[in-house]
Amino acid sequence: MIESPRKRLVEVLGGIAMYNDKGYQWSGDSAEQIAEERSKAQAEIERLLTAIGTENGPSDLLDALKSGHASQEHPTLTSHPPSAEPLKASAASLLRASAPASS
Repeated sequence: MIESPRKRLVEVLGGIAMYNDKGYQWSGDSAEQIAEERSKAQAEIERLLTAIGTENGPSDLLDALKSGHASQEHPTLTSHPPSAEPLKASAASLLRASAPASS
């Protein structure tokens, strides 16, 4: 079964978020290994955005994903500040906009 790029994007974002939260500490990864994991996640995010199509996506979300912001550790984001709400809404909008039309 072929996995949906949208579903895979959510999985990649969740995986790198968990890795950035505590995973790199639990794994005992070196600084080089941490950088490699984040780089691999960012490459996968960019590949999936290309597959999904971003021409109608929300610019604030796309900018955050393309910039590498999503694949890096950002301790200030762990408390879900109010500024995260527009990005959540944008993510939902992008996923809806790229969903195949139902018959």
